[in-house]
Amino acid sequence: MPARRTTTGKELRSYFEDWLDTAFANGLVSVRTREQALRSTIQRLRALVAALNASGAAQCRVGQATLALFLREGRDPSTGKFNLFEIRWLRRRSRRKGLPPKLRCFLGHRFTKAITRSLRHNLRHVLEPSNVQLDWSGIDLNASGFFDEIIQKIRKADFCIFDNRSASEKPNVYIEAGIAYVLEKPFILANYQGNRLGVPSDLSHILNLPYKNYRDLTKTMYFNLPVFLRDTGLRKRR
Repeated sequence: MPARRTTTGKELRSYFEDWLDTAFANGLVSVRTREQALRSTIQRLRALVAALNASGAAQCRVGQATLALFLREGRDPSTGKFNLFEIRWLRRRSRRKGLPPKLRCFLGHRFTKAITRSLRHNLRHVLEPSNVQLDWSGIDLNASGFFDEIIQKIRKADFCIFDNRSASEKPNVYIEAGIAYVLEKPFILANYQGNRLGVPSDLSHILNLPYKNYRDLTKTMYFNLPVFLRDTGLRKRR
């Protein structure tokens, strides 16, 4: 049985403060909530780390709400495994509200085993807490009949994520991004800084997230997903 992943107080505090500051800067939490959450987690930091290392989950009371923290495992083809955190607000909600409406996200990326296994694994952790279903093509772009399938999947999606890692050798992901652009689907372009070639000029104005590895990308995507969904009108504040 593989050993459970562990974290440190320094890592958890840094991650939590970055998450909280992103939410505050984009109007997702108030000044009071930010101060309460920061104070509560710092006071209970040792206990939170101990709980995460023991069971992978911890909770912290913040005013009338509760913060739930989870320690997950992320993957990168080059740098290996890394800690991936999930943070949720657990407020008392009426039964009528329940979960937010489900959204569908189409994912496009270079069709290699290493990228496929790592990227899809990471984005499942990022998207599912927000009730977003991840979808992708099952065959390579060069396969017969693929083009019609990709158009239909993008058409059915609420938004898309495209990762251009290794696209310098085979830039099919830009074709998929072009389809999304024509169909007027909001999308995020994950822009890998290790590529030999940059993003085509026609897509340079599109929202893109520069990243060096999947650890960076997963963290940035997780922090900014609520902002993206709000700003595109796909998800209203509850």
